[in-house]
Amino acid sequence: MAPLIALAGIGLTVYVALNVIVEGDQRFVLYAGIVLAGVIAALQWRVMTVFLLIAICFEGTLLRTYWTLATTVLFAKAVVAAGLYAGFFIELARRGIAPFRSLPFLVPAAVMFGITLVQTVNPWIPSPIVAVIGFGLFWGFVPMYLVGYYLVESKEAVIRLLLILAVASFPVTVTGIRQYILGPEAFTELDAEVLNDFAFWWIGGESGTRYFRPPATFTFTMGFGLYLLSVLPIFFGLLGAGLSAAKRVVVFAAGGLALVGMMVNGARSFYVLAGLELLVMLVMLRGGRQRAGFVLGGVLLLAGVYPFTWDMFVDRVATIPGNISLRLNYMLQTGPAIALSSSLVGHGAGTATAAARRFSNEVIFPESYWLKLLWEYGLLGTVVFLVLVSMMFWASIKAQRSIRDVRLRWVGVGLLAAVAGGVLNVFVAGPDFTPMNVYFWFFAGVLQRLPELDDSPDEGADVQATAAPRPSRHAAEARDP
Repeated sequence: MAPLIALAGIGLTVYVALNVIVEGDQRFVLYAGIVLAGVIAALQWRVMTVFLLIAICFEGTLLRTYWTLATTVLFAKAVVAAGLYAGFFIELARRGIAPFRSLPFLVPAAVMFGITLVQTVNPWIPSPIVAVIGFGLFWGFVPMYLVGYYLVESKEAVIRLLLILAVASFPVTVTGIRQYILGPEAFTELDAEVLNDFAFWWIGGESGTRYFRPPATFTFTMGFGLYLLSVLPIFFGLLGAGLSAAKRVVVFAAGGLALVGMMVNGARSFYVLAGLELLVMLVMLRGGRQRAGFVLGGVLLLAGVYPFTWDMFVDRVATIPGNISLRLNYMLQTGPAIALSSSLVGHGAGTATAAARRFSNEVIFPESYWLKLLWEYGLLGTVVFLVLVSMMFWASIKAQRSIRDVRLRWVGVGLLAAVAGGVLNVFVAGPDFTPMNVYFWFFAGVLQRLPELDDSPDEGADVQATAAPRPSRHAAEARDP
């Protein structure tokens, strides 16, 4: 199968190159590179998984900086993801592994997939493009759960992957902080008229404040905050994973810089969600010594960022109760009307997205993912999604509690907190925003795999010792069909 993929990729590249020569259109050069990237993703899906985890964080910045290339950027993301999935599923098929058997939420996922598929042909949808976008937003990165599950094959592989993400966090965090310093017009080629078209009234317009939020962009208060919610718990988990002194310094610095980004973010919702992630970590850590070390590390990080962000942080925290009250009132006032208008089936995939507003004025853009689900998939789809997320979160809790190895236990706590942040975030923005749409599912899959890599039941054992990982049940099935 791999030679066929390579041959198809070469053929497409030659075709695109001939178009460049004959037509003289230089855009085909870029498309040729995208096609090659998709082929590489299919042949080397493990490497391209790490690449996608890093590159997805800069998608919004590219869209803001080069808005005229927005279609190309989104096309490149889709091609790389499709190539990655193709290579992944082909390899599992060759090894005789049935990947969907590892899904703890298979039944609600199958039901929700059917509902989403049916809703792509809902007559309410203003354009087939909207349906495709809506379907992709919901399911485009759900397979990352399986990719995360099968990507890591040992304790060392898990820690190495998370260390790579910690190092990669430095340019991502610096980019986000620069956007805060330079203001909402940072890194954008859009003129004032276009910016005004993308702005919308916050909470129905009562406050009279307009917020700049182009669709799918890495705005500081949205994409960057979601990124920090995904990775901050991981850094704390790595601090207890028995790393060398040099690696601990790198992780500590990455966590400190990310904490600066979170504090200057200014989005109250992310303060609340980050606090809930902290609560999850404190509850799941076993032993007073572990909790004390975790709290000490957090205090040291806060002490390091205190001179830079504390006043602004305190000011934003003081307004959290009023903001929560405003959001609850908005949901209570808007939710029943949306539920009644959507009936049981909803208005169709993608009809509550920014893309739908390009084709029709009879759409909404709610500030709650649950209201978005009600509008698009109706009461039935909303209930099924709630069951799906609840089953996945419960499976994540059970997986973390099954870990016996000391190093993996700390990492598992960090992963569980990140998954909890994603689950709780559906009340605000949902798991379909970049980059959380990748990290949410990927980290949940990695966490589900950790108990199978566990080989150190004795908590007093040397955490630096390594041993051959225990083979998973799927690997055993592949060897003995």
